[in-house]
Amino acid sequence: MSLWERISDRLRTYSFGWPLEQWTNETIAEEDRRLSRLLKNPIGGRYRVEDLVFDQCFRAVDENDGSLVILKILSKTRDPKNLLGREFEICSGLSHKNIIKYHDILTESDFTILVARYFEAEEFQVVAGPPVEASLSRDSIGLSIFHQLQDGLDYLHGKGIVHAGLRRDSVLLDTSGDVTIIGLLHSVDSKGGGQPPVNEDHQRLMYGSPEHLSGELTPESDYFAIGILLFEYLLRVHPFWRVGLRIAFARLRESGADKFLLNPQLYNKDRKILGALFSPDIAERRQGWGALRELRSRR
Repeated sequence: MSLWERISDRLRTYSFGWPLEQWTNETIAEEDRRLSRLLKNPIGGRYRVEDLVFDQCFRAVDENDGSLVILKILSKTRDPKNLLGREFEICSGLSHKNIIKYHDILTESDFTILVARYFEAEEFQVVAGPPVEASLSRDSIGLSIFHQLQDGLDYLHGKGIVHAGLRRDSVLLDTSGDVTIIGLLHSVDSKGGGQPPVNEDHQRLMYGSPEHLSGELTPESDYFAIGILLFEYLLRVHPFWRVGLRIAFARLRESGADKFLLNPQLYNKDRKILGALFSPDIAERRQGWGALRELRSRR
């Protein structure tokens, strides 16, 4: 079976990031043909793609020296504002063990490609959560994941960058349990303020903060997203899936987060941290961030 036969079914909703209802037969055929042509020969005359490994990213062999790399490939029809080029520019100025580092950018026909060193990793969304009725403080693996996320985000925020697009598939874990944050194409300058770049796929995903809808993004906007990821990790369900973000934000402003945190499986300490991270009050969100940072593993 060829590479294209192995991955084509997944690409339509996974690599391109399009919801299934957006695909027409004509679009599928055209995007399939374009990517198929791209993958038939070494990209940039150098990188031979082997397989799809996670969202928009492929494992490839550098034929110059035989090393493995990760190629992040995005169709220009899905990236008319060249957000991938912007992600490369941002990541090129960063150096942190928990942030992805790209060392090259290529343009091939209808695609933009970022190149990073290869590492064995899985997306956060496939990592098993703690046992039922287990607190984060009793789950050393989960606690390490979230502390590493804090390390990476604190570094970004110190550089004046708000990630602005945190979600499950922008967090990778390697075989040693080390976290890598990817997907910085939606990031914004926290010092200059401003809204995240408009992107239908980003809006469709349920990981925005109240500021995504009504105000300028700040580092605390990322804290809110971490709260969502933490809730999902602990309970394997999105905290606002029943009502959607707009209604949830209104209810958070009116009556706080308590009604969203009634699940008896939540321990009081976890509930308190989540309540603070979901607060419309920025100062309270900072307190929740600090409480998560101070949480220690115990038996």
